[in-house]
Parts: sequence; structure tokens; C-alpha cells
Amino acid sequence: MHYNKIQFPIILKPDVGERGFLVKKAESMEDVQQYFQRANCDVIVQEYVNLPEEISVFYQRLPGNQGTISSLCFKENLSVTGNGQDTVKKLMQNKDRAVLQIDRLSKLDPLLLQYIPPADETVLLEPIGNHSRGTKFINGNHQIDQRLIDRFNAIFKDIRDVQGPQPW
Repeated sequence: MHYNKIQFPIILKPDVGERGFLVKKAESMEDVQQYFQRANCDVIVQEYVNLPEEISVFYQRLPGNQGTISSLCFKENLSVTGNGQDTVKKLMQNKDRAVLQIDRLSKLDPLLLQYIPPADETVLLEPIGNHSRGTKFINGNHQIDQRLIDRFNAIFKDIRDVQGPQPW
């Protein structure tokens, strides 16, 4: 982390994962130590990026060719919006995706579920963008155009093509 100038919070996740299993946002070295007490696998450490939108882009190219974008997906992380009267738990009970996460979040952060957010305050319930954690995935393929493809081709033009054994 020091060498790459990455600071807390960070995201820890298995190098080979499934459905968000063992993905954790770590706020401190204590969180990291606790994580490694449970994880018995190779782990990827990523900088946590706290921006209002997350978009997944599936860009692909064959060596020596221009690439293409076959999928664009917007992620809407699990959250509730306060009304100044109800607890986070009550607000969750009125949201299809959120109600399915009450038991899990009750164990992880029971105080959060008791919080009464002011009107119009958005409370992020889950920073990990994954179906199993309540994230909504929204198809954005209608926004794929040649300008976007050209931009990705420009970004990736200097990446060396990898040669060697292919899995097929």
C-alpha cells in the first residue's frame, strides 16, 4: 500500500471470487488483520473509490486489433433515503432489494439500522457492488457508441499484447 500510495479505506477480495464472497471494505489495519484470519486464499487489494456512480465496461480486443465494447452496465448500490421519521431498518422494509439485506446488515452494523436519517439524506447501506448484496444492475448498452469505443481504444493502445499459450 505504501509503495503504491494507497490509503484506507481499501477493498479486499479473493483473487478468484464468487458472488461477493469475502469481499470487504477495510477501514484500518485491524480490519485487514481480521480479514486475513478468515481468508485462506490469494487476495487482491484495491483502492476504495468513493464516487457517486460505478459503471462496468466490458471492453475486449484481439492482439493487434482495435477493440470493442460489448456491455455497459450502471451499478446502483444499495441505499435508502431518509424521511426524518423512520429508522433505516423501517426504510429498508419498504424497498424490495433492501428488505432482503436486513438480517445480514443487522449482524454487521446494528446501530446503522436504528439510525433515523433526516429527510432526503441518502444512506449507503452497502459499498460493495454485487447482486448478492443488493446492488441493482442497469443495462447501459444503449450508450455504447463509436466515440466511447474510440476512447477506450486510445486508453488501451499502449498496452502490450500478451503472447503465449492460449486456453483454447
